[in-house]
Amino acid sequence: MDTFLQKDKSFTYKGKSYSIDFSLLIRRSLFFSEKLNEFKNEQNIEICDTRVGITEDAIQCFISFCQFEQNENHITNSNVLSIRQLAIEYNVPGLIK
Repeated sequence: MDTFLQKDKSFTYKGKSYSIDFSLLIRRSLFFSEKLNEFKNEQNIEICDTRVGITEDAIQCFISFCQFEQNENHITNSNVLSIRQLAIEYNVPGLIK
């Protein structure tokens, strides 16, 4: 599926970038679809540092889900809290369930 993605933006967290297809992200995330105009011209979207340390694995899992690449098999006991935090912060109903 990667060949069809238009990875036109990036999430950044602690200096590391994660490419995303923003048009797919807004289909999964109510936060980004509601704030589309605020992020339209942004190339890098900074992930806020939260009380729960977000792991690289959790960020990649979150992005994969939002890019329609992810299934529940990649959610583990070690990354579930970080993924949940991201899902709540960016209002991704399918992932919150």
